[in-house]
Amino acid sequence: MSGGGSRPGERRGGRKPNSPNKLKAEAKRSLTELAQQYTDKALETFNEIMIDQKAPAAARVAAASALLDRGHGKATQPVSHKWDLTKLNDELFAALAVAAGVPTTALESISRRDRAAPTAH
Repeated sequence: MSGGGSRPGERRGGRKPNSPNKLKAEAKRSLTELAQQYTDKALETFNEIMIDQKAPAAARVAAASALLDRGHGKATQPVSHKWDLTKLNDELFAALAVAAGVPTTALESISRRDRAAPTAH
């Protein structure tokens, strides 16, 4: 036999690594567009449940919360910590800051002494 076929670890077909799945992206976009057609009806339903005195309290609260979240955005949650950020090396500090959503451009201006842990509220 000639031993045809792929060698272990060799890829011959399919999408290239890290290339987007265009069909999946298109399906997601289509689903989003379909769901958005029902936005007004969904908001009306939330409102109906919220004002219905016969609806269970949990359902009314959930509906009110959903309306508030969509109208004003979700409330931010304060986070406290007891870490000494001055002991982090620059690489770990940058990774933690990026994970917390700090723009990388802001990191350049933060020195080690500026990292002192804030007092807990």
